[in-house]
Amino acid sequence: MSRAICDLGGKNPFPVRSTLRQFQRYLDFWNRDEWQELATAAVAALSQRELRTMEVYLGPGGKQA
Repeated sequence: MSRAICDLGGKNPFPVRSTLRQFQRYLDFWNRDEWQELATAAVAALSQRELRTMEVYLGPGGKQA
């Protein structure tokens, strides 16, 4: 699931960042046993992808490519 979101976003970091924030809200504000495992896995996967997406988008020195 997170891979598909990242693939759809291409070099644009917004879809990954937005989805990451939403899953983080599930953990922080609407914490329930029913989605704890899924939300935790999504946050971990999307966090890794966000770092890579930002590097592609901004470049190694944090400058936009």
